[in-house]
Amino acid sequence: MSSSTAGSRLSPVTGAAPAAPFSLCAREPHVPADRLVAEMVPPPRFDSVRFATYIPDPKQPTQTEAVRVLEGFAAGLGGAHAAGPARRGLFGFGRAKAPKVPAGP
Repeated sequence: MSSSTAGSRLSPVTGAAPAAPFSLCAREPHVPADRLVAEMVPPPRFDSVRFATYIPDPKQPTQTEAVRVLEGFAAGLGGAHAAGPARRGLFGFGRAKAPKVPAGP
């Protein structure tokens, strides 16, 4: 039989007894902005997704209009496919400045 009790258990990480239960609200993590931006890329399964392959629902005419407007907006951004195969970071961070962005929908 073990001589340890619930109150004397040591943390496997720190080797110390926990003082109080941990709270997510008490945490203040710091992640560098460049890491956040670098990791904000769509999953690989979306690599082949294009506006041209989207099939709008005929019962929802606003979908067709949304595709048309957003396709024009995206073309004005000069994304990775407009400039070549290289991937851009989120909002183009770390890349050359894009020409003025057209007005949104």
